[in-house]
Amino acid sequence: MNATLRPGIATDALARASFAIEEQRDGYTIVRSPDRPDYWFGNCLVLDSEPSPASYEDWIQVHADAFAGVPVRRRVVLWENGYARDLEPYNGPLARESVTIFATRRRPGRTTTLARIAPLVSQSDWDAALVLVRRERIDAGTPEQVEFATWRFEGHRRDVATGRVWGAWIGDELVAFAGVYASGAWSRFITPITGAEYRRRGLFSTLASVAIDESLSSFPRTTIVIGAERGSGLETLYEGLGLRVAGVQHALVTEA
Repeated sequence: MNATLRPGIATDALARASFAIEEQRDGYTIVRSPDRPDYWFGNCLVLDSEPSPASYEDWIQVHADAFAGVPVRRRVVLWENGYARDLEPYNGPLARESVTIFATRRRPGRTTTLARIAPLVSQSDWDAALVLVRRERIDAGTPEQVEFATWRFEGHRRDVATGRVWGAWIGDELVAFAGVYASGAWSRFITPITGAEYRRRGLFSTLASVAIDESLSSFPRTTIVIGAERGSGLETLYEGLGLRVAGVQHALVTEA
């Protein structure tokens, strides 16, 4: 996939490199995750260009044919371009948009002395991060979502060998973490996870700032790509660090 034209989609591949398969077709790519048919965005069509509303049903049929016999829960069609658009004309599917944000430098943001920031290096560090992930999902999700979050975290642990993860510690407790996958000229940011009782205390901005600065220093020829739901608080926080939106990824989701 062309990272220059579609950096969000191209760097999505860094986050699923250990489990997904990509099959190039004329005008689109099939992304498969054979071991996780329940993962929406691991079993999808990635289009080279924006589809017309009239062609959407045809793309749904392409997805159905590509995943015949696979127990996928959703049919996901996505694409990326440089602007937001009105998805109402597609009439029916759940529409999701996320912004692609570039970090090549940042302006000084809010920092806090509440926590000590350090890389995750030991097995006990990673175990503490997994506890944090599971606790956050238990508080906000179903047992299936907890299991899925655990599986994704184990993927982060494997795949981040080419990057780095930083944690925020208060005493001996890990209360937040964030990281970056690195590959060639591009890196992909892992959205920080912060314990519920420590939110709105400057930890997100501090951790994101350290992760971005350290990554740009360690991988000086890379552009860090960050994904965030369009219009979300995360987008606002990243813009507060002086980062710029470089594109928009659009996803149309239909029940299988």
